[in-house]
Amino acid sequence: MNLSGRSKIDGEPCELQMGTVNMKPNDHTARIAAVRRPIATAGEVFADRAMIELIGGVHSAQLQLMLWDGSKEIIGPVVEYDAQLYAPPLIESSILRELTLPTRSYQHGTTREFLTDICKLVTNLVGVDEKTASLVARNRIV
Repeated sequence: MNLSGRSKIDGEPCELQMGTVNMKPNDHTARIAAVRRPIATAGEVFADRAMIELIGGVHSAQLQLMLWDGSKEIIGPVVEYDAQLYAPPLIESSILRELTLPTRSYQHGTTREFLTDICKLVTNLVGVDEKTASLVARNRIV
């Protein structure tokens, strides 16, 4: 992402160069905050259980992030959490072509329901009995 160019911040001319603000020194310079550079991430889990997930965009080459705070989701090319910006990492196009990412969140059940569904799939597709399938899907759920 090239941020080079000329702009006006707070009415004063400045130059944007790779995430920093370089201004001609004057009385207003102290009021200008530096442009924050996002942290590249494929996912984060925070102490308050909020999380950031890497998701696919409308076009497969446009990665986005989804911020989930437990009640709502925010999707975009850059998300902000706790005054920090986050952006998707750069991923080689050959890997992106092979990578399948979700494009949004979906309603889901409990972990136990998920594992029960896995058991059914293993039983039906692989042809093993239910007891063996439960061993494949289970990892000591409490």
